[in-house]
Amino acid sequence: MSLRNYAKQTRHKKYYQDSDEPVNAFKPKSNPVMAGLKWLILMFLIGILAWILTKISLGIPAFSTLPTVYEVGNGVALFDRFNHHITTVYADRDSIPIPLAKMSSHIRHAAIAAEDHRFFEHHGVDPWGVTRAILTNVKAGHMRQGGSTITQQLVRNLYLDPQDRSAKRKIMEALLSVDVELNNSKSRILETYLNDIYFGRGVYGIERAAGTYFNKHAGALDIGESAFLAGLIRAPSKMSDPRYLDDALDRQHQVLDAMAEEGFITQEQADSVKAKKLVFRKGAAPTQPYPYYANYVVQLLKNQFSETQLWGSGLRVYTNLDPEAQNAAEKELNKGIETAPNGISQGALVTISVKDGGVLALVGGVGDYRLHQFNRATNPHTAGSSFKPFVYLTGIMDDALKPDTVLDDLPLTINVGFGQRYSPKNFDGRYLGKITVRTALMLSRNLCSIRIAQAVGPDKIIATARAAGITSPLNNDLPLALGASAVSPLELANAYATLARKGVFMPWQMIRQIDDNQGHKLQEIVAQPKSVFPSEPVLQLVDILQDVVNKGTGTLARLPNIAVAGKTGTADKARDIWFVGFTPDTVTAVWGGNDDYSEVRGNVTGGTVMAKIWHDYMTDFYKTHEPPTVAFDTPSVPFAKKISRVNPSVLKQIEDTEAGLNASESSNSGDGEQAANSEANTNGTEDEQDGAYQKIPDAPPPPEDPNQKPVTDGQTHTEPLQPQADGHKEETPAKAPEPQQEPLRAPEIHQPGPEPAPSLRGETPTAAPTSN
Repeated sequence: MSLRNYAKQTRHKKYYQDSDEPVNAFKPKSNPVMAGLKWLILMFLIGILAWILTKISLGIPAFSTLPTVYEVGNGVALFDRFNHHITTVYADRDSIPIPLAKMSSHIRHAAIAAEDHRFFEHHGVDPWGVTRAILTNVKAGHMRQGGSTITQQLVRNLYLDPQDRSAKRKIMEALLSVDVELNNSKSRILETYLNDIYFGRGVYGIERAAGTYFNKHAGALDIGESAFLAGLIRAPSKMSDPRYLDDALDRQHQVLDAMAEEGFITQEQADSVKAKKLVFRKGAAPTQPYPYYANYVVQLLKNQFSETQLWGSGLRVYTNLDPEAQNAAEKELNKGIETAPNGISQGALVTISVKDGGVLALVGGVGDYRLHQFNRATNPHTAGSSFKPFVYLTGIMDDALKPDTVLDDLPLTINVGFGQRYSPKNFDGRYLGKITVRTALMLSRNLCSIRIAQAVGPDKIIATARAAGITSPLNNDLPLALGASAVSPLELANAYATLARKGVFMPWQMIRQIDDNQGHKLQEIVAQPKSVFPSEPVLQLVDILQDVVNKGTGTLARLPNIAVAGKTGTADKARDIWFVGFTPDTVTAVWGGNDDYSEVRGNVTGGTVMAKIWHDYMTDFYKTHEPPTVAFDTPSVPFAKKISRVNPSVLKQIEDTEAGLNASESSNSGDGEQAANSEANTNGTEDEQDGAYQKIPDAPPPPEDPNQKPVTDGQTHTEPLQPQADGHKEETPAKAPEPQQEPLRAPEIHQPGPEPAPSLRGETPTAAPTSN
């Protein structure tokens, strides 16, 4: 043997043996503990591998993270402007999920005692619980305990078909239950379970169950009520039926005994509760918070997602809703319509942020939403004089109106063809003669609006309205100047927001962002400002609209130490009454009327009713929001302000209505605010000394109709335009488009049907065309 081999054999011999016996007669000593540990590790790894392969083969997700409170039931979770969860909207289930902390401890204990007394001990599946349930049920001779854990029941309801009783489903249920336990806390599991479980009578979740059976919130449930509701879980359809009330009460007693056995209550407490009569108080089905806002958001989402995507994926939708603004809007609108003159039964209110176009509040009606689900804030109503600012803006941009222009508030009869004539009236039946542009809009004189429309053409007015943000159909005729077309409060508020931004348009936005149920961003909606009007004409108009509030038809809307501009509107015998006003930071449109489009009799106008509601709402609004400390920018060349021969004491009596546009009417109908008194000069002149004025020219007369009947009510002609020097050099106003040569149609007043909901971003209009 070589020396090297001898040394190697000697080392092995010293390590392995204590004697001089041959090396091949000895083996290393085995360690039974280490061997057992190796086998355990191997079996564990094999089990894990088998578990993973089984889950893959059965299509079970890798990780089972339970839905949050607002995702239970795969509803659409809505968040407010400050990213706080406000409500979850469901397609077909009556449920109001709440956090576990808002549930009574008694209902938590009752559910555990009734359905899974080892809930805090097992890991999803409880073999001991199954064995115990079998023995208990055999002993009792009927079904007394269930073998499924709370986790298994939850998994079955959330992820599997409860009607499937196959072996595959049971295996999947067990694996998913373990997975859910590994990925979620016990509190999260119990919270989701109590929010998702069915309690009979069409309600899901403990909050709605508490309201339905006992007319209280889940946090106020006592021991007896909690035991009764927990007893319904096993057979909700049967136990909730009044015919089986005795069975339900027997089950309640079983739950009370189980609660005592588990130590949640004493047996004395259980016996005491059993001895008391359980009092049921049926509660009315509550509506979700902010139903008009929430349901219109869902309507917008339906334009973007399929039914499966919308209701089956747990979308998280971040809105622009401001809860404090919305609460104030609902309160003041309901109060204002309730105290309004007889004949006004409904209203709507919309508030938009000037800064970003966000819809802060939207109320589509008053009263019980379940009885009045029609959304009046997003459907059109005849605009009345609230549309006139766009008539005047068109005239300013087209150079038809200058700061020194004089308008004729005088009778006018227009041949509209086919033997018909159009004779618009002022509401008060009076005429102020020659007045400034500021006076004409401040007092909402109808004849002045018609003359402006004659000068610029209805098509240019439509282009201006479209650029501002109005998307509803607009009639291309002269009554358009009096607001004879219908618009929604939402789009009219947004059009006024364009004025508040000095001619910058932004689409209104109810939705800011949409995420999936894992928080991954699906869509982000960012305001895209677009300049559509030059600033100087808009500033000149806003300067006049401030006078509407300060001393015109909208004085009831004045706010102390806050700049306010706006316009009243009353249409077609007070069938629609408006006030649309804005401050430097918000725009709010308020509408009132009736769903059957019936007229309102008496002295009812936008200035007397809706301006008051606007004022009360904005007063509440600025109690919870920082009031603006800045005023509106002033124009370089404001329109003339001097008003003579108009008695200020009668300004509050001004009426703002487009009633009686039918040419056949000869009564004192038509729009306009009663502003003149007996001192008003009726011979077509008015003493105004505030500088030299330009007079707006008349539109060319239409071709003579040989079949037309002679005019009998004294048509008034105006003087030709006298050229005057224009000292305005700072900014050249943009002109509205040239009018198309087409015959004027007979006036019509009607209210079109609801328009389809716009896209999430709204409709982006084009800028108003200009001409040199």
